[in-house]
Amino acid sequence: MAEDDICKIAITTPFGLFEFTKMPFGLRNAAQTFQRFMDEVTRGLDFVYVYIDDISLLERTPSNT
Repeated sequence: MAEDDICKIAITTPFGLFEFTKMPFGLRNAAQTFQRFMDEVTRGLDFVYVYIDDISLLERTPSNT
């Protein structure tokens, strides 16, 4: 989360004020933003497949089939 945006998703409860420091799922476009980030991180790694928070690593040779 950007420092300036943390206050925008703060919640108040009887126990006090709580602010997220990481992007929680459930926010509009949070999943798409995370998917785009993971795609950027793994770009160029042809043996890595990412879907939201699942990451699959494939072997280059089918030796374990």
